[in-house]
Amino acid sequence: MEFKLTSTSSTVSKSLKDKIFKELCTRSKLAPDVETATMICSRRGDWALNQRSSHRQLKWSLGEVENGHSLLLWHIATDLLLYNINASENDAWCSEQEFCKEISEYLLYLLLTKPAVMAPIAVILKGDASASVLFDACRLAKQLKGFKEDKRWSLMSEVWMELLIYVAFHSEGTIHTENPSQGGELLTFVWLLMYHLGLGKQFQEEPLRTRYKLVVKK
Repeated sequence: MEFKLTSTSSTVSKSLKDKIFKELCTRSKLAPDVETATMICSRRGDWALNQRSSHRQLKWSLGEVENGHSLLLWHIATDLLLYNINASENDAWCSEQEFCKEISEYLLYLLLTKPAVMAPIAVILKGDASASVLFDACRLAKQLKGFKEDKRWSLMSEVWMELLIYVAFHSEGTIHTENPSQGGELLTFVWLLMYHLGLGKQFQEEPLRTRYKLVVKK
């Protein structure tokens, strides 16, 4: 399985696949019915913020701005914080930071090169919007820097996971049909796994509103 970043192709790491699999399995167990599954897959970081009592402080960066704007400012804020880590010899690189980096760059790649895939959150910035995104990203980075480092990256990785699930859940099945023959898009595999775990959109259309789940074990 591969995904492209800018002009290069990157293989998805085992740690990234393991984390995505684990997170989706956890969400599947928390969704006994269609309504709950839909609610879980429609979050864009709100649950992660609420779990850590950070909703009041950071909700403006997710629920109070346009979806595309939100993704861009979180991407820039993530880059700013990662740059500070790379510039310091005393800070060790951790799996949460790596996850944030990979998903942040991947979703930005999709936003810029495959707008049809990112239709749920795609937005074209005009006029002063670019300056606004940069300003908001700096504000967000400053707020996140106020958290203890381990809690900061744990929170950020949860937000990025929710954004990935949100995009996969709201993407149309037709856009994934050509990906397997071309090596596979990470989002396509996430989309397929969500369907297998009972988190797909198709369950909303069942007349009796029943929900079936294919249990996947590693």
